[in-house]
Amino acid sequence: MTVERYAVLIVDDNDHNRFTLRTLLERVPECRVLEAASGQEALAITIEQPVDLILLDVQSLSSNGLNGLPDRHTNRHPHPSGRFHPTEGGNPAIS
Repeated sequence: MTVERYAVLIVDDNDHNRFTLRTLLERVPECRVLEAASGQEALAITIEQPVDLILLDVQSLSSNGLNGLPDRHTNRHPHPSGRFHPTEGGNPAIS
């Protein structure tokens, strides 16, 4: 029996945050964890391969890197599916 693996992309410029999330997600056999330290890096990853979930730190990333990510939900992106979950430390309205 093959376990379906879901690609989860962690986007955060903080190494410790990425490490913590990666460590937790790697315990889930169905997760294949990808990481990006910037919005530009995340966009490059999503162009190369489909991603099922993006955990995105909206506080620490520059708006320049985030501009391309909503394009994932248009026909112009090679892998338009996937879900976003914005995270931000200290703001319960966002996290």
